[in-house]
Amino acid sequence: MPSIGLAVSNPVVTYSGNSYGGRGGWRLSFEGVLADSLSHHVDLTTEEKEFSNLAGTVAFEEADGKEPCEGFVKDALTYWKAINDSLDPQPASWLATIHMPSKDLQRLLKTIADSLPLRSVNIDADGLEFGWEPDGSGKKWDNAATPALAIKGYRLFFGSPEKQEILPDPPEPEIQTDLWMLTEAREARKSISYLTYAVIGLIVVLFNRL
Repeated sequence: MPSIGLAVSNPVVTYSGNSYGGRGGWRLSFEGVLADSLSHHVDLTTEEKEFSNLAGTVAFEEADGKEPCEGFVKDALTYWKAINDSLDPQPASWLATIHMPSKDLQRLLKTIADSLPLRSVNIDADGLEFGWEPDGSGKKWDNAATPALAIKGYRLFFGSPEKQEILPDPPEPEIQTDLWMLTEAREARKSISYLTYAVIGLIVVLFNRL
């Protein structure tokens, strides 16, 4: 089954008093983008053309064992059309909703709280198709005909933020010796030494005459 990787960031924890198809519960949501948009892509059939052109959210919610309301898929990757409202316009977006048992969600929350951030989520979506690329890097989603794809599986990847690259120390500057200047410096040092000896000798002579 085709899958796509979603990079996630900026976790937000909320509690909802009620939700579609059952009681409310805790919700952990992230901003999401296609994990590798340079070498992987998902073609859409709506005017956005590319999945990477959409803003997205990955949300983990507590499972309550009840089925959602008619027309809603419980675990789904859903496309939402743009809302052209003059008062509150909304761009087209996507939402990946994953339900998990309460104990698993609590464990996920604790893992993130212990400074091991969730880096990306791979989801297996029923209805997502491979493109023409032999390596499987291209995918197709007829989101105009099927705006909600059931998520059949997912994998979580954790990791600390990438460390900043440590640049090596700059090389030592090359010291170029000017032979003429070195010779002049030595001659000047000799002259100073001779002058010093002459002054000392004069002082000794004058001292003996006293």
